[in-house]
Amino acid sequence: MKSMSGRFVRLLLALVLVLAFGAAEAVTASAAGTPAAEDNSQRTLILIGDSRTYQMCRALNGEQDMPYQDAAHNAVWVSQNGARSAWVSETGLAEAEPYVNRNTDVVFLNGINDLYDNDDTVKAVSVNKALYNSAADKLTAKGARVFAASVLPVGSSREEAGGFSFNVSNVRIKEYNQLLKVGLNKKVTYLELYSLISDRYVIRDDGRHVHYEDDTSQLLFNCIENLLRGTHKQVLARDENGNWAMQETARIRKEYEGVQYVAGAWRMFQKGRANPAFTGIGRNAAGQWYVKNGTVSFHETGVVYDPVTKNWFYVKNSKVTPGPDVQYNAAGWWYIDKTGKVDFNKTGVEHNAAGWWRIEHGKVNFGYTGLGSNAAGTWFCRNGKVDFGYNGPFTYGGYTYTIQNGHIV
Repeated sequence: MKSMSGRFVRLLLALVLVLAFGAAEAVTASAAGTPAAEDNSQRTLILIGDSRTYQMCRALNGEQDMPYQDAAHNAVWVSQNGARSAWVSETGLAEAEPYVNRNTDVVFLNGINDLYDNDDTVKAVSVNKALYNSAADKLTAKGARVFAASVLPVGSSREEAGGFSFNVSNVRIKEYNQLLKVGLNKKVTYLELYSLISDRYVIRDDGRHVHYEDDTSQLLFNCIENLLRGTHKQVLARDENGNWAMQETARIRKEYEGVQYVAGAWRMFQKGRANPAFTGIGRNAAGQWYVKNGTVSFHETGVVYDPVTKNWFYVKNSKVTPGPDVQYNAAGWWYIDKTGKVDFNKTGVEHNAAGWWRIEHGKVNFGYTGLGSNAAGTWFCRNGKVDFGYNGPFTYGGYTYTIQNGHIV
């Protein structure tokens, strides 16, 4: 095993060298505008990367063959599952090149697989740094702008999930990003994405802990689009009192209500100002979100209350999720309608992943033994749950019914 002291010396030398020869510009969430002053809203994005890039495309467009020209988002997707720097250099660039012109922004989104292949973080950085710097010479000659994105975070170790080695941690990813950021030439702009989702990403439950749910993939594309195209007409800035507020040019938009990203978090704005005391449902173009103490955590799941509408909503990973469903909070299990709200008018039999349940005024009655109905018929319920194993007579309301597999016949 390589010594930690040896790794530290290599990291220190690498940082000293790149700092001595200059660092690439960076685009981050705190950037005041887009990388150039001109109108970037119609520029074509060319995104080159590994399976995470493909999943981002899939989240927006469904399953597609690569490369894919995405007219709806004015983007071109070039990806390969398990792509390393060698694939990008030998195949990915060739597939992207026909689309490159003066109106394109080329974004490289690979790196995690090179980290997987190399215990030495400096080596993983060096192969991609050389790739980006070399590619930039060719791409900028055609008038394109070139961006190298930070490697994005992973979930818990693969040892816990799949029982096999995976040596990429978020500590190593942060090392990689810092070295890459200061190691690029002036033709490549570093694109900081890690910090935008570091507290908000949701990993897919596929046993790999490197792939994201569609909501996270859509968030990533929105972040890239906003940073490079400047598609938000509104900007976020501090007002004269030091409070975060929505602005349109220099004017405070006092009417703004909703969730927006600022200062490392998605925050709730009311009347144009961030409200750190707000707990409830906030909205933006991507949907409805549970905000707790002013921010969206992306980790809340359950039935929660919205003081504005005075309704209860079911949220999964902080996003309002529609039913029909039966879901839980500390007060019990509740029927969730197609809008994601608890329907307190609902009485009948409804289901979730655990079975079919007797609902009374929106809530499961676990003390109920009797009959309950839904569109499929009338059912025998024991302790609030349909008993599909019951066969025989059952007397209810003065009448005796014949039950077969839990259903009146």
